[in-house]
Amino acid sequence: MTSKPEKLHRRTRLLQIVRVMRSYDVLGNFMHQKNPNQVKQAFEELGPTFIKVGQLLSTRPDLVSPAYLTTFAQLQDQVAVDDYHVVAQTFEEQTGKSISQVFANFEKEPFASGSIGQTHHATLQDGTAVVVKIQHPDVDQLVHTDFALFRMALKILRFVPEIGAVNPQEIFNEVRTSLLNEMDTRIEIENGEEFYHNNHGDGIIEVPKVYRKLSTQKILVNSAMPGQSISHLIKQPLSKNPKIAEEQQQLRHYLAHTLITNYLKQVFLIISIMLIPIRETSYFTNLNLIILIIKKSLPDQF
Repeated sequence: MTSKPEKLHRRTRLLQIVRVMRSYDVLGNFMHQKNPNQVKQAFEELGPTFIKVGQLLSTRPDLVSPAYLTTFAQLQDQVAVDDYHVVAQTFEEQTGKSISQVFANFEKEPFASGSIGQTHHATLQDGTAVVVKIQHPDVDQLVHTDFALFRMALKILRFVPEIGAVNPQEIFNEVRTSLLNEMDTRIEIENGEEFYHNNHGDGIIEVPKVYRKLSTQKILVNSAMPGQSISHLIKQPLSKNPKIAEEQQQLRHYLAHTLITNYLKQVFLIISIMLIPIRETSYFTNLNLIILIIKKSLPDQF
């Protein structure tokens, strides 16, 4: 049974969702795939769960229109950064140790914050540079509340004769599986370790190491691998010097070949790793390619 506090929380959240959705006509716009910017603004206002829904849909051209793909790809997390004492409390609750016991240095201000958690630079006691991702403490409750409300909405949508080309149940199932998996860092630990084993040191490819003993359900510790986005090579114009321009072209061809080869390896050779390599963030530094993988689940046909 749902407790009274849970019912009150659901009611408050439901009223907020209804107000925002009415304001932006989210249901009508989304079901008929029109006015994507209005839906984007509503998702950003509603917070982490809806932002993640849009971000996941931005990778699914089979579910949403090209206009929605482009707009949802621009969704920005507008999540308040957790204070350091909140981070320290979460870390201690998850590991049974204080931050100072594990790290020689831990930057109190995160260098990145998203809908699920925030990431800090830190240094292990042996001097190893790492990054520590810590989940926001209230994400669990918010996401499960939103999903409970989504299920209620789906029951109503079954009686709507015309809801457009989008299948709400299919979207809900996809988003629920992906988001709950992402919230359970233990899955990311397993995937990260296996991906490291299969790809690290394969030619110029380097993969961040996962520190399993320091990671938990809500905490992920990886080796730090600073670098520059590989996109700068694409945007960089070719030199007017023919020799330098040829070297630039050769480098681009080499990197493109490396990326495509690794992509195919992920899809066709390493089927046991439940990853889809479509949301990689690649960095390039000193001719070393650093591939940071955001986990996804392979479709059933694989």
